[in-house]
Amino acid sequence: MSDLNTSNIELLVVEDNPRYLAMIIEILQEDYGYQHLEVARSEGEAEAKIEQNQFHIIIADMRLENSDSGFTILEKVEQRNITSFVIILTANDTVADCRKAFKASAWDYISKNMRGNPIETLHNSIQSAIAYLNQRNANNDNIWITENISTLIDTYGNSSYIGVINKAVISHAKVEEDLINQLRNLKIPLSLPIIQKIGDSVAEIIERGEGGIVEFKSTLQWDIRQNQANTHLRFASLKTIAAFLNASGGTLLIGVKDEGTIFGLEKDYSLLGSRPNRDGFEQKLTSLINDRLGASFAHYITFQLDEIEEKDVCRVTVKPANEPCFMNDQGGKKFYARLGSTTRQLDVEEAYRYIRGHWE
Repeated sequence: MSDLNTSNIELLVVEDNPRYLAMIIEILQEDYGYQHLEVARSEGEAEAKIEQNQFHIIIADMRLENSDSGFTILEKVEQRNITSFVIILTANDTVADCRKAFKASAWDYISKNMRGNPIETLHNSIQSAIAYLNQRNANNDNIWITENISTLIDTYGNSSYIGVINKAVISHAKVEEDLINQLRNLKIPLSLPIIQKIGDSVAEIIERGEGGIVEFKSTLQWDIRQNQANTHLRFASLKTIAAFLNASGGTLLIGVKDEGTIFGLEKDYSLLGSRPNRDGFEQKLTSLINDRLGASFAHYITFQLDEIEEKDVCRVTVKPANEPCFMNDQGGKKFYARLGSTTRQLDVEEAYRYIRGHWE
């Protein structure tokens, strides 16, 4: 979420004096540039607005309809756990009311009768609140997300948007707009959570191309040139996974040609017997990993099937293992490592030196 500023902060002005209300709106909009501003002319209208919308800041008159409306709004905000900041703007200012307002967690208390320009003071108070909100949005939640990014991706998937408050994910979605709508339905002002995208989409990975931690495979076990099944091709994907385990991890995309064009998994699905679908593909790949790499390495590897250009692509995300992985290849156990942007089998001496240097 971008930082809040004068142009995108959501304000509610609660005022029953028509002339004063018109003056506030004119000055805030035309002189100071506030673009998202709603008004309420009674306590009931204010409650309805608060119930229906999320406001960063509520500017409330202390007296409406001969009642202590400012305090009523403060109470409603606290009772409903609304995170809006309340600024009291009143012509009936008293020391007792001022103390009571701050004890009720008002952001500010401003007298309409003060010396100077009270609307300028109001503007400065709003700016202070914006600065505070932006500072809070750069708090330890960002650090927590960074430290737990692998777990978050495992839990919520690559290329997902998460909303985090106090080191907890309160909502998530594949599309940022959907996440924002969820937060609105939860009555959570968008200033409160950290909204962040985790991981990259398949399209973003393909656009960057292959490299040290990314490799593409057209298929798992379908020979494109011969237009037929070829189970020996399985080893190409498994070697890459083993090499990522033995290095710093990486991402394997199955269903993508070397040049980045989408081939898809339809041909691989056709070889899966009674389960020619996503579930069957994941089951087959899991079985191959358990048989050839070892079940103890399965928890370092996650699958996600994404649709791109109306074709399925399997994203295999591999974490670095905490011990060497030897692949049960044709002819015996073999050790593969990622050297630059290539996967290479190491001989006994090379494997010994690599293992000693990498893990010890």
